[in-house]
Amino acid sequence: MPMTNNDTLTHAMTLGPLTATQRQEIMRHATALTPAARQLFRRLLILAQARGLESEIIARAAAQAREHVAAFL
Repeated sequence: MPMTNNDTLTHAMTLGPLTATQRQEIMRHATALTPAARQLFRRLLILAQARGLESEIIARAAAQAREHVAAFL
């Protein structure tokens, strides 16, 4: 399967550096997600980090990942 521009973007970018609070918040949400949702959650966080990773943004990314994966089950 060929890579899309978004795949290239998220593979070229990384998540971080993170504060201890951000790491803790991300892990709290990630542990409740399925493996597929966790992968999407990570990509959403990478794309959102330019705007800042406050608790609300992290929670929104987790909810979006969970809903997206649930829609395709």
